[in-house]
Amino acid sequence: MDERRLYLILAGGAAAVVAIALIDLVVGGGGEDAAPATTTTTVAATTTSTAPGPTTTAAPPDKELHDLVAQADVRTALAAMKIAYRDRARYPSDPAVPQGIEPGLQFAPGIATNSGVVGLVYIDASADGQVACASARSRSGELFLIKEVTAGDQPGMWFARGAILPTQCDDTALQPSW
Repeated sequence: MDERRLYLILAGGAAAVVAIALIDLVVGGGGEDAAPATTTTTVAATTTSTAPGPTTTAAPPDKELHDLVAQADVRTALAAMKIAYRDRARYPSDPAVPQGIEPGLQFAPGIATNSGVVGLVYIDASADGQVACASARSRSGELFLIKEVTAGDQPGMWFARGAILPTQCDDTALQPSW
């Protein structure tokens, strides 16, 4: 398993595992671990396709895949920002900092918008460096944001998704999950 995949699994949990497995199925794995990834994908695809519920409201497989990739990238970016926080006692707003920690992603300053570039992860931090935001635009067009608040009235991890994201990286509480 290559280092980026392991990092995504650790940073993103189950969603990252499914996203990596689906990517391996679509674009083909590589190296010595290609067969296990394909096996995992088959299990994940079977579980997803046989889940109870109406099939007419299910998202198209491509949308789900693209959204999972964006979510995994955002989680990985936040993990890189947390590493920087441990070194500096403040989250970075300079994209070069997490880029040096996670060279497998491309970073830009700010918060993702509908006109944002797919494949970039946008990062921002509060003025005091105690709030970190990482966001991305999925290939499906959906926007994803994850926010870590270390101090204030609403500490914790917060999430936002949709066509519009909050424009400020501050300590305002969002949703508890995507």
